[in-house]
Amino acid sequence: MRADQYKEDCLSALPLFATAVRYSPTKEVAEWVKKIHQSIMNEIGDGGIKNKILSCIVPVLAFAEQIKIKHFAYPQAKLQRTEYRISDALKDSPGLAGDGLLTIKTRPRNIDHHPLVVDLQGVFNGITVTKAKKRIEDYLMENRGHLAINFKGITSFDQDALLIFLKKLTDYKERIKIISIDSLQAEMADVVTYARKYFEVFMDVDGLNKSLSVPG
Repeated sequence: MRADQYKEDCLSALPLFATAVRYSPTKEVAEWVKKIHQSIMNEIGDGGIKNKILSCIVPVLAFAEQIKIKHFAYPQAKLQRTEYRISDALKDSPGLAGDGLLTIKTRPRNIDHHPLVVDLQGVFNGITVTKAKKRIEDYLMENRGHLAINFKGITSFDQDALLIFLKKLTDYKERIKIISIDSLQAEMADVVTYARKYFEVFMDVDGLNKSLSVPG
């Protein structure tokens, strides 16, 4: 099916080649276009009478376009803007209270398929853990994307609460990456071990980005 589609696309393009050669910016480009044209003709033919008729029409349309560009105002192409909704659960907030303050901040996503980076900043204890877990679960239920949870901004934490937090998110382990959990204190060995067992763990956001830029 894919081969048939490629064949149809090539046949549809054939009437453009002679005009493309004529308007090529350099001789090198013109020669390259000629070679592609000949290669397609050798493989699948010229497309019959329909393409011959179109080959006579294309130069006229191209000439008209050149006149329009040179002598008349030419409209600027409209830009398409695509907005991606972020769940209200993860929008910046005044903070989650519970014997301290924990804020959740999200970073702009430069590439669509990259995970949304969530920075946790402040105090991580039993109460703030419960609230943070709910917000993250709400996001994952409402959106199909992935999350990268960054612990570098944590200033104080309860080890048991953090371990419970990770355990409750293991149902989403295929969609969650963990960042900078090693930056917490040395006595967090059990938590770090658990995180590495169930999640993909990165030293920092740069390490995450580098891993996503590697093909395959």
